[in-house]
Amino acid sequence: MRSNIKINILLVLIIVLFQFTGCGEEAEVEYNYEFHSAQPVSIIGYNGHAMEPFIPRDGQYLFFNNSNEPSVNTNLYYGQRIDDCFGNPQIISAIEGEATEAPSISNSGNILYFHKKVNGVYSIYLVRR
Repeated sequence: MRSNIKINILLVLIIVLFQFTGCGEEAEVEYNYEFHSAQPVSIIGYNGHAMEPFIPRDGQYLFFNNSNEPSVNTNLYYGQRIDDCFGNPQIISAIEGEATEAPSISNSGNILYFHKKVNGVYSIYLVRR
C-alpha cells in the first residue's frame, strides 16, 4: 500500500513538472531572415570570378569556384579568413578540372563535396583530407 502511495505522488510530481517546464510541448522557433544591403566580400590576392560560396561552421575559410563558363576550366578555391576578408586563395589541386563547382564541407571538416561534369553528366564527388 505504501509503495502505491509513493508511485502516485511521484506521478503527480512528474505531471506538475511537465506543466511548469513546458516539457512535451514543441517550442516555437522564430527565424529572422531579413537581410540588409549586400556588401562585396573581399578576397585578398584574387581578382577573378568568385561564385557559389561556402563557409564552413568554423567560419575560417571561404570555398568558391571561379567560373561556370563552358570555355573556362572551373576550379575550386579556398581562402583563409583575415579579419573581415578572406585571403591567399589556393586552388584545391586534388580536384582541378572542367566544370568543378559548388563546394560544401562536412560537419567534421574532413570531407569536401562538390559536383563535377564528366562526359556531359554532372555527378557529386568527394575528397578527404
